[in-house]
Amino acid sequence: MQRAQSLAVFLATLGLMFAAGLPESRAAAANAIPATENALVVYATFHSSEAAELFAAFARLHPGVHVHYELISTGPLFRRFVEENQRNQPSADVVWSPAMNLQMKLINDGYAQPVESSQTPYSSRRAIWNGMAYVITTEPVVFIYNRRLLSQAQVPHSHTELARWLATPGPYEGKVVAYDPLATETGMLLFSQDLQVTRDTWDITRGLARNEARFYAVAGEMIRAVGRGEAVFGYNTLGASALEIRKQIPDIGVVVPSDYVLVMSRTALVSRKAPHPAAARVFLDFLLSRDAQSLMASHGMSPVRTDLAGAGIQLYLDPKHTQTIPMGLTLLSDLDGLVRARFQRDWRRAIETR
Repeated sequence: MQRAQSLAVFLATLGLMFAAGLPESRAAAANAIPATENALVVYATFHSSEAAELFAAFARLHPGVHVHYELISTGPLFRRFVEENQRNQPSADVVWSPAMNLQMKLINDGYAQPVESSQTPYSSRRAIWNGMAYVITTEPVVFIYNRRLLSQAQVPHSHTELARWLATPGPYEGKVVAYDPLATETGMLLFSQDLQVTRDTWDITRGLARNEARFYAVAGEMIRAVGRGEAVFGYNTLGASALEIRKQIPDIGVVVPSDYVLVMSRTALVSRKAPHPAAARVFLDFLLSRDAQSLMASHGMSPVRTDLAGAGIQLYLDPKHTQTIPMGLTLLSDLDGLVRARFQRDWRRAIETR
């Protein structure tokens, strides 16, 4: 999915903005944006309906900066950004994505620049990697189900229970959904991280195959399929997205697995060749400000600021059972050609059990 979103698209949402001022954001915006930088280009996977208030708030602080927002899924975003940079074509100032492995590859390959944020004192130490990767929000990976078609007692509440639930084909054939790790980097990241926690993940995969599961590249489509009753259960989807979509489709139920919960991060970086570097740094500061973090928390995302601990979907988590995916070069192993080829081979074998 690829769609250009100009700031003009968001102006109709100005009525959703805070009536009061944004004091901390104004403090963070103290870094002046030169008059010559009257634009900002952001590539992200953050859906426009969720981003509207955020970009409108930034526009209020910096009315002279025209924000051009490109909504692109993770793999195409990475490939487009790299290709544009290699050809010395105009590209993004800021790349904001949940594909943590691809973000680390961009940094490792020299596509990012170090940035010093004024909001660093308020952020968790784990939220910044070498001054280049900034975690903007964290997000647990959850199960979802249709509350009209299944009771809470009927759905599995752990990965072990899920493997048993899927072991024998039954009334849920064709009614279970999951990420397709061969079609989306987010799906690949989550499956590989599950495998690091337990090899039982392959039992779940074979169970998905036996139940004729449907695989998706976009979390929102998966969540809506469950909410509409086209499916009854979803494995490994994004918790904040599920809570946000549930505002429109109340039949969506959310299960935080009781044995362990993967927690991934939506990270942002500033391009080394950013056409508007000052505007990009100010925008990063804005994303980490208390006001912007509170706003994202209202959409279910968990802020990284230490003074907002517990906000967002963190309310649902038991810290003892969380498996936070750490930023770092170890994430690059998923992108190694031999590792990826072996995973794809094993995945196809497991799926052929159907």
